Amino acid sequence: MTNLSADSLVPLMARLLFSPPELDRVHGELERYGLEPCEREVMRVRLAILKLSAGSFEGLVQNVEAAKRDYRDVLAWAEYPEEFALPPIAQASLTPTELTQREAARRRDREQYLSWLNRAVPGASGPSGSNG
Repeated sequence: MTNLSADSLVPLMARLLFSPPELDRVHGELERYGLEPCEREVMRVRLAILKLSAGSFEGLVQNVEAAKRDYRDVLAWAEYPEEFALPPIAQASLTPTELTQREAARRRDREQYLSWLNRAVPGASGPSGSNG
């Protein structure tokens, strides 16, 4: 399996999601995230923003704004959509069945994320490093 850095995946995914005339504007908008010291995991978050945008510039702008408020929201929405749709319950309070359901949701989330990444790089195992 190919293991690329998030640095190299961001421009690859941007080219897949947006037309060439939009790319300068897309990269300019993405660069708004990561300017402040509190804006962590820059490339991982930018990749999540791209995923959530689904090729919509308006969606990209909305998710950059969301990331600037709290980058963890964007990461959760992009990387763990099914798991974070489940009701919040403390791990210690989960029944064996609920624990199994959450583990299955986490596996499906990982599979859907890798499937999305594979659009750019067949055989990708996910970003290695977050350079943030």
